[in-house]
Formats: sequence, structure tokens, C-alpha cells
Amino acid sequence: MVSGTERDPKTGAISKERRNVMAYATGSVVSRIEWCRRQKKQARTPLEFAGWRAEEEGLRDAILKTDHTKQYRQSPPAVFERYAMGLQDGQVLMRATSVVVQFDASPDNNIPG
Repeated sequence: MVSGTERDPKTGAISKERRNVMAYATGSVVSRIEWCRRQKKQARTPLEFAGWRAEEEGLRDAILKTDHTKQYRQSPPAVFERYAMGLQDGQVLMRATSVVVQFDASPDNNIPG
């Protein structure tokens, strides 16, 4: 089974499988970020705009493995909730993709389709 953390013993480079998982997971979150950007352009109120921006930043933080929750606690509750939702959704997408790819790469994955 691909552990997701395999490295080349000689060079210490991340394995091809791990790079593929990271690229796929990042792509899923980036698609969602792009969607937030499109929605932000159509926002009708400053609060709606701030919500889309916060969700976008939460998704970006999930990719970068950073957390700006403390900064968003000072925002209006609706904006804070959107940041938290983006961060949590992004983290789940990153983890779920990793699990699916690891399962697909497992030599024990002989389940008939």
C-alpha cells in the first residue's frame, strides 16, 4: 500500500505516487477557489463579497497548511463561518483525495467492479 509519505532512500525526494496525490488534491481545491472568485465578482453586498473572499482564503490555507482563524474571529460571524467552512472543506478534500488514491494503489485492492 502506498503510504503517501514514501521517499527515495538515496535522494530523499518525494515519491511519484505522493506527488500525484498532492497534485490531484490541490487541483480539486484550486477548482473550488476559482469558483469562489467567480462568485465574488457577482457579489451584491460588501458582506457577500467578504464571505466569498474568506471562503477562498480558507481553501488556500488548506493547501498551504496555514490557519488564519484567529484573524477571522474579529470579522462578522457570517464571514468567520465562511472562512472556517473553506478551511475545513479544503482540508477534507486534501485528506479524502489522499485516502482514495492510497486505496486505489493498494495491491490488495482486488474488489471486482
